Amino acid sequence: MLAFKMTEEETKEPEEPVGTFDPSVDTDEKYKECEEKYIKIKNALENAFEKAG
Repeated sequence: MLAFKMTEEETKEPEEPVGTFDPSVDTDEKYKECEEKYIKIKNALENAFEKAG
C-alpha cells in the first residue's frame, strides 16, 4: 500500500470557501465561456477516439 505524509500546508483548511457565489460576476457570460470550452474538449476527445479506432 502506498502511503505518504501530507505537509501542514496541504492539510490546513482554505481561508476562503471554495466555489462561493459572487453576484458581481456575469454568470450567463461565464456559463457560455464554460459551455464553449466543454464543447471544444468534447469534440477533440470524440475526434481522438475516432482516429484511434
